[in-house]
Amino acid sequence: WICAQRPDLRIASVGAGTTSILRRGELEVYFEPSKATGKCLAAELPEAGPSTDPVLYPASARAASTVPDGLRVRGFEVVREDVYTTEPPDWSEEMREAAAQARFATFASPSAVEAWVDVASTQAVAICIGETSGKRAKELGFEHVHFPDKPGLKAWANLVEEVLMDGKQPGARSAEEESHDMSP
Repeated sequence: WICAQRPDLRIASVGAGTTSILRRGELEVYFEPSKATGKCLAAELPEAGPSTDPVLYPASARAASTVPDGLRVRGFEVVREDVYTTEPPDWSEEMREAAAQARFATFASPSAVEAWVDVASTQAVAICIGETSGKRAKELGFEHVHFPDKPGLKAWANLVEEVLMDGKQPGARSAEEESHDMSP
C-alpha cells in the first residue's frame, strides 16, 4: 500500500480490534458491521454503487467461506486471498496432562477449539471469544460453552473473569441456550 503511493481504498473491517490495527497503519476503515462476525460483515457491507471493482478478501487459509459466499449471494464479485494460516502447537506431554485436567478452556478461534479437541477432552467449560468459536466448540462436543453477545477481546476477558469467579455469565449467551441461528 505504501509502495503503491497510498491509493484510496474502501476498507471494511470485521470488528473494532481489526479496525484499531488498520488505523495504526494509517488505513481508514469505512465500514464495520454491527457485530464482529463474518456473517454480519457479509450481510451488512454496503454496496459500492456503480463500481465494478471486486472485493478483495484477505483471510486465513482455514477460514470458512462465510464472508465470500455471503457477499456473492448479494451480488458482489469477491477475490479471496489466503494470506496466512494457523497451526496447532506441538503439545508436550506435560501440556497434554494439564489440558486433560483443565476445568476451563478459552478459545479465540474455531481452529483453537479443534487443536484442543485433538489432544484433550471436551469436559472443560469452553469460554469463547464469540459465537463462531462457540458454535464450533458445541459441534465438537463441549457441553458447557459460553461466549459474549458481541465478540471482542474486552467482552471475552470480562466473561472469562465472570465465569471463573462465580460461574455466571451476565450479558453472555451460552451455546446450549442460544435460540437464534448460530451458523457462522
